[in-house]
Amino acid sequence: LATKPKKTFIIYTDASQLGIGAALCKLENNEIRLVLWISRKFLPREKNYTTTEKECLSVVWAVNKFRQFLHKKFIIRNDHQALKWLLSQKEPKERLARWIMQLNTYHFEFEHIEGHKNVVADALSRGVVKMYKMETKEMNDILSQDDKQKLIFEAHIATGHGGRDAMSIF
Repeated sequence: LATKPKKTFIIYTDASQLGIGAALCKLENNEIRLVLWISRKFLPREKNYTTTEKECLSVVWAVNKFRQFLHKKFIIRNDHQALKWLLSQKEPKERLARWIMQLNTYHFEFEHIEGHKNVVADALSRGVVKMYKMETKEMNDILSQDDKQKLIFEAHIATGHGGRDAMSIF
């Protein structure tokens, strides 16, 4: 009998001055595959958050958006130590306490990564248009040709150039 390959989900998150972005990837047979990606601008009240709070927001928001995939242990990768900071709060107040309670319902491992290895989430946090300005070398280091084509297709859909039926591939 052939064994079923082990799949682990990885969430890459980032925040910029403009907004937050996240990529849900699947690690299967030592290959990382893009599954879904999301981004949004900050709400007016979120613009006043500290950098660390913005990074924490990107994690909490991504976990909530991708929750249907996160029934088993998963990995969160971020280029900021925000999540470690959040979870280390002794007496968190209001918003931070809510975020901690939300995250405590999941089984995950946090991995800090260098900024240059977080280019997809970084680009998403800055808006779809910036995605196309990414250096070709950076994209080639991280994404396979199939992943690049899928990402471009998804950006095309996200910018309103595709119909609702086109999203059914996910």
